[in-house]
Amino acid sequence: MLTGKFVPLLATVLASLSLTSSAPTAADKRQISLPDSIIPKLGNLTDPIANNAPDGIILQPPTPAIDTKEPFPKSDIKPKKLGYFWTGSEDRKHKDFLAAVSLDDDTFGTFVDIAEVPTSGNEPHHVGASADGKTIVGGGLLSLLKTQDTAFYFDVTDPYRPQFKKSNRAALASITDEIRAKPDGGFFITYMGSAAGTSPGRLIETNADNDIIGQWPESLDNLNALSQQFSPHGLSIDWQNNLILTSDYVVPLSVLKPSTGIQRANTLRLWNLKDRSILSTITIPHGGGIQDVKFIPGNEEGAAIATAVHLGQVWIIYPRRKDATTGQQGTAELLYDLGPKARDTTAIYTTFSRDGRYLYGTITTGNHIFALDLKDLKNIKRLDDPDENQNSQGVPVIGPHFLSLSPDEKHLIVTDYFVRTGDFGILNTPGNYFAHVIDVDQDDGSLHFNRTIDFVKPFSERGGSRPHSSVIYDFSGPEPRALSFPVISHRASLIFSNSITPFRTTLTMKTFSLLLLAGAAAAAPFSLPDGFPNPSPSQLMKIQSEAGGTLPNTALPTKLPADAIQSLQVIAVNEIFETAYFSSLLDNVTNGVSGYTDFGGLDKAYVVKSLKAIRAQEEIHAIGANAILASAGGKTIGPCNYMFPVSDFKSAIALAATFTDLVLGTLQGVQKTFALDGGQAANGLVSLVGSIIGQEGEQDGAYRLIQRKTPSASPFLTAAAGPFAFNGVNQMFIVPGSCKPSSNVSSIHIPSFDTLKLDASNAMPEAKSVGALKFDTSYGKVSSSSNHLAYISGQNKPVVVPIKSVHSNGKNSATFTASFPYDKGFSHGLTVAALVDNAGPFADAAAVAKCTVAGPGLIEID
Repeated sequence: MLTGKFVPLLATVLASLSLTSSAPTAADKRQISLPDSIIPKLGNLTDPIANNAPDGIILQPPTPAIDTKEPFPKSDIKPKKLGYFWTGSEDRKHKDFLAAVSLDDDTFGTFVDIAEVPTSGNEPHHVGASADGKTIVGGGLLSLLKTQDTAFYFDVTDPYRPQFKKSNRAALASITDEIRAKPDGGFFITYMGSAAGTSPGRLIETNADNDIIGQWPESLDNLNALSQQFSPHGLSIDWQNNLILTSDYVVPLSVLKPSTGIQRANTLRLWNLKDRSILSTITIPHGGGIQDVKFIPGNEEGAAIATAVHLGQVWIIYPRRKDATTGQQGTAELLYDLGPKARDTTAIYTTFSRDGRYLYGTITTGNHIFALDLKDLKNIKRLDDPDENQNSQGVPVIGPHFLSLSPDEKHLIVTDYFVRTGDFGILNTPGNYFAHVIDVDQDDGSLHFNRTIDFVKPFSERGGSRPHSSVIYDFSGPEPRALSFPVISHRASLIFSNSITPFRTTLTMKTFSLLLLAGAAAAAPFSLPDGFPNPSPSQLMKIQSEAGGTLPNTALPTKLPADAIQSLQVIAVNEIFETAYFSSLLDNVTNGVSGYTDFGGLDKAYVVKSLKAIRAQEEIHAIGANAILASAGGKTIGPCNYMFPVSDFKSAIALAATFTDLVLGTLQGVQKTFALDGGQAANGLVSLVGSIIGQEGEQDGAYRLIQRKTPSASPFLTAAAGPFAFNGVNQMFIVPGSCKPSSNVSSIHIPSFDTLKLDASNAMPEAKSVGALKFDTSYGKVSSSSNHLAYISGQNKPVVVPIKSVHSNGKNSATFTASFPYDKGFSHGLTVAALVDNAGPFADAAAVAKCTVAGPGLIEID
């Protein structure tokens, strides 16, 4: 229990000002805590928050929640293993609820009962159980938007009939996240934002009666001393050594419209548990959102792990070590790189086995659950296959986030849902609203996917439901046991529906830029209101009118060689992606989204008109490619989900120029293929591709002009090859696992390359030779004896250089250096880099592609 000696007067005042609501009466169903303002007036204490709150925050109408027509049917079963799932109604209109579900074998998946809260649209987030197991608390991530209470308490004294007990909210903070029970009753809860959803957030403390007694740190002077944002999300407590660790994730308000892009943090805070003060700040460079932190059970040094979302890595934190440079308490070191699926994922959340040997985690937008054996911290073993498309008896893992290990450690329960802010935000991650109950091998800790619980069908009146988190109880022994490690995951790339998404910046310095192969994702398979990708005849006429021309009316080929079919399929993949891209860009420009209002002196009406034409032209290209494929008996290509690593009009145009450069290089090779094939390919398609090259060239010149570059980069544009174009789109823009079998993308049979990119630590050179550039790759087998780096620039023969300083960061991650011999015949514009398996020489880009293991690395020189 928190005693008076470290509860100063200010904390007591704040506690008394926290807002609490009990179970509502008939006249009090709205549960609106702050009817006048979302920021309470507490003398001059909250003035800094109010003054820094941006205008225009989008609030949901604080309408009363809707009751279902019929009460939820209860079950009289009393399972020994019971899961409580904190769940939101999909329609955001019906009440949110805590669901009790059987995990016993004979009644598995039976919903025993639900306990509804009085409000809706809370976006139920993390959940936790009290030390005595009689209370469960769940947080409302977006309750702030309806000016509702943000923490909801349930009485589970009768475990089979959970009851809503009360709700409250803090005066200085909002956006509830991680929850940890106090041994003597009550909880610590991270609130990621201020009362307005900005920075700073707070660490909230409650007593055994679930009343707020602390909002830490209490001193605004101390908060002002924190030079970086304070957005606590992850939370872990070392009770024995009196230490708390919190991890800073994102500024909550930055995920809501209007947004200039999500603000992510790179820091953790080390606290003194005794007086709730911050001892030091620990930084993970370029972490891009430190979503989760957990002390390692049984570790002799009291170490913890933290997840860095942008990097896709697990770091180890030593809170009792001193930094050799600054002398401050707490150090951070890279522990394990989770590989390409984890790069810029929205969330990475974890839980430990009780003995600290096994670490389980979720990679939300990578659609993956990982398992690590930490027995030897210098030689970590990965127990899962990072390339596996995980599923439980046919139910795929999509958007996994929160995970809980059952008290007997035989099962890992993972919920397939993270966050969907809807129309008022820019964070909308895919999820299938299932809970996976995964068997844990008792000998080696590995995972075996087994059963699922469907949260959609039982709640059809609500439009389905969104299970975010869980607490697992086990009544098999003499005393009930509960275990919940709230799990946090994040694809630092953000998920949106058909909009270009705020992300980290594309790496551009001076006159040299590298396209980062990661980004934000579209939330659903792409389509357009005009019928694309399968428009009706009348819709096609409208598209052609907007495009400024029609599909050719010449006869379509009826027979084509396999290589011609494959080339057309690659074209279709690219053109459908480009249609999605320009549709998103057009939407952002039309709607005046923040970052998409500065057109470098161009008139908005002109920009909108141009983007409409370009989008329609890309639609025609895609429709035409599929029409040829269908006529020639090839498999047509359908849409996938897409991700776009841009945050404003300027970066969107720069990215468009880069992928158009790659397309122009690829179409050169396609035209050559058609010519060599002869027959219908040569007669019907060579001139057609030539006309597309001209059209794409006109686009590219416009993009360069907007960037104030010379309209034409060089006399001879860089060549490329189909495998580079396909892998470029697949790595950069297609959401992993989002291409349905009916899209036929997997049937193209082009080898998948590992990723290749410049390391962010490079000092970016101008257009001249450089002795050594550092590269990152997901190809873990790279070696200086087996691999070389090939550069393709202009129409020159590829240049091959040795690689040096190879360093492996794990099974699927490595770095190396290589020279950049610009003076050996390189051109302005695009240079394609590829990690190859021999020293060449290579005659052309196609020859390089045949020997590529990682690429393309896309380098723009201007």
